[in-house]
Amino acid sequence: MPDSPEDLVAAQAGHGVAQYVLLGAGLDTFAQRRPQAAERLRVFEVDQPGPQAWKRQRLLELAPGSTLVTTFMLPAELLDDRDRPGLQASRDGARASGTPFISFYTPPEMLALAREAGFKYARHVPGSSLAERYFAGRPDGLRPSSGEDLLVATT
Repeated sequence: MPDSPEDLVAAQAGHGVAQYVLLGAGLDTFAQRRPQAAERLRVFEVDQPGPQAWKRQRLLELAPGSTLVTTFMLPAELLDDRDRPGLQASRDGARASGTPFISFYTPPEMLALAREAGFKYARHVPGSSLAERYFAGRPDGLRPSSGEDLLVATT
């Protein structure tokens, strides 16, 4: 017999139970404390909006000095003409496989999102500058698409 409700949930997840609903979730952190069990479950937390918003804000806070580095997809109108057909083919393939691309951002939009999320410093690194640095002079002419840029943000 499991020692706690969470042990019971973890055991049931191992037997094929697919979801865990916490009514009145409050400040429960099961999904963060028990990631191996939570990855097998879809966890629903039901509570008043205030406590949920407070918890979400606290969970998304990063330790001072943390750095986030992420790539992001540019809108088609910002791509080189030669890369637009490849983007469209990728979008079509992703949609057909059930994982459509849903997010395309301009560099100013990404910088604004980073600052809104609490990052004190955010820098946009164009993919073209990375291509120049790492792909210049290749005898085979290989280069990355112009459709992906980089964001570096620090708390």
